Amino acid sequence: MPVVRALVASLLCALAVSVAAQERRYSLLEREIEYLMEIWPGDYDNREQLQFDANVGRRSLDEGAHLRVHSQVRRVDLPAFGEYVLYVEEYRDNDPGKIFRQRLYEFLADEEEKAIRVRLHVFRDGQRWLGAHDDPDVLNGLTRDDT
Repeated sequence: MPVVRALVASLLCALAVSVAAQERRYSLLEREIEYLMEIWPGDYDNREQLQFDANVGRRSLDEGAHLRVHSQVRRVDLPAFGEYVLYVEEYRDNDPGKIFRQRLYEFLADEEEKAIRVRLHVFRDGQRWLGAHDDPDVLNGLTRDDT
């Protein structure tokens, strides 16, 4: 009899979890944002863009050539900014010390407009939050007032 009770208890727990999961249904837009949160984080550079510039003879910014850029994108847990947030830190000239852009990207599902909205947050004191792509704890204490 104890085995039957354990089995019944397990089934009831599974049913309760299933019901709770159904209560929080994600919209199509939220699922798309969640997918974006899975595939976007990573390290990127624009090597191919620079190769194209060289192939078409662009050798300077005046000729439309691009700077060498590296982007480091990480998903971060910042409830004050929403459920879907990316931290982006970018540097140039193959030098991680030459940070030229730092942002938080906050993604929102706009069901009324059937659109994904992105809010860009620019840091008031970027130096304070540098390196969050390697150590997300750097962002502890960050508030909207800091952007």
